[in-house]
Amino acid sequence: MKVRALLVASAGMLTIATSATNASAEARFESGNDLYSLCINVDSRAAASDDFVCLGYVSAIADAMVANNNEIAGFRACLRDGLTLRQLSDVVEKWLQNHPEKRDFSAPGLVAHAFAEAFPCSQ
Repeated sequence: MKVRALLVASAGMLTIATSATNASAEARFESGNDLYSLCINVDSRAAASDDFVCLGYVSAIADAMVANNNEIAGFRACLRDGLTLRQLSDVVEKWLQNHPEKRDFSAPGLVAHAFAEAFPCSQ
């Protein structure tokens, strides 16, 4: 990914890490509900920062998936060259919108699931 994408991913993960640090002492990961709230287009001043975090989160999962032989949580996706962060976040947002019954699950697995359906690996 390009340098800008890496900066967005880094900033998003830093924000998520900071949020986790400020939360209770027990481990907590983002749920699909949390991610969906960040990714949906809402009208407010917070929307721009939420969108930034959404893009960073989705980018980080995409990078992790590529680094892990295109797999996370048992879901396999082959992300082709030329995909933009906006495309990836649109895929995730649409998937989360279409599957509200699954949004209580952990966000990384849900992002991987969305990618697997949108970008299956040919084998």
